[in-house]
Amino acid sequence: GLDFPNLPYFVHGDVKITETLAIHKYIAGMWGPELLGRDPSERAHVNMMASIVGDLKGGTTMGCYVDGDRAQINKVIFDKIPAIVRYLGYKKYLCTDDQVTWVDFFFAELCDFMQFLTDGLLYQNYPVLKKYFETVMSLPGLQQYWRSEYCMKGPFNNKIAKINN
Repeated sequence: GLDFPNLPYFVHGDVKITETLAIHKYIAGMWGPELLGRDPSERAHVNMMASIVGDLKGGTTMGCYVDGDRAQINKVIFDKIPAIVRYLGYKKYLCTDDQVTWVDFFFAELCDFMQFLTDGLLYQNYPVLKKYFETVMSLPGLQQYWRSEYCMKGPFNNKIAKINN
């Protein structure tokens, strides 16, 4: 019953959608519209960062499936992450200092994956990302889930991947 069958998928009543970013935005719009951004400028920055983070996620994930070349995957990470770190600066969240947005959940999950892929070098080289990840994961509700037995922290990839399957 999905227009574009794929994982992940989300069903909410008559709404049936696939694609990670569409699901994130739907959930935010449905249960926390402020997570989309509070005004047009903030929403534009959230969507811009979703594209930037999505590009980085694609670059890291695809290598896990294609050839499993960890050195090449790490090159992608360390080539792309400095610009994101500069943009993050000393803000509490990726796009704002005072309001979490849906892209923070997407990027925090990617940080966890990149920390795994880099054998811990990501946070060693960019302590601000470790602080950022901890800030997002300490959000009420998310912190309890993250620490619970119900939280699936791995594997990050499908069983056909060459890395972390």
